[in-house]
Amino acid sequence: MYVIIVYDVDESRVNKVRKVLLPFLFWIQNSVFIGEISAARYRILLKRLNKVIDRDYDTIDIFIMRHEKLLRRNTLGRRKDFDSFII
Repeated sequence: MYVIIVYDVDESRVNKVRKVLLPFLFWIQNSVFIGEISAARYRILLKRLNKVIDRDYDTIDIFIMRHEKLLRRNTLGRRKDFDSFII
């Protein structure tokens, strides 16, 4: 599945959330991650995110699509190149 994750969390937890997301998805903007993820890895990601957020204060929105091709993306300005993230 292809996901877009957008989060609004307390400043004290921003880096914790980012560190959880980095191994799973691409960081494209402050508080925005996108990418392809398997159902099993998605479940692991949700468990890890739930451990670092305050569910009464923080918000994480996850938009799920079956495939990236179902998404139309229009970027104004400089678009980040995902190939630069490959080590």
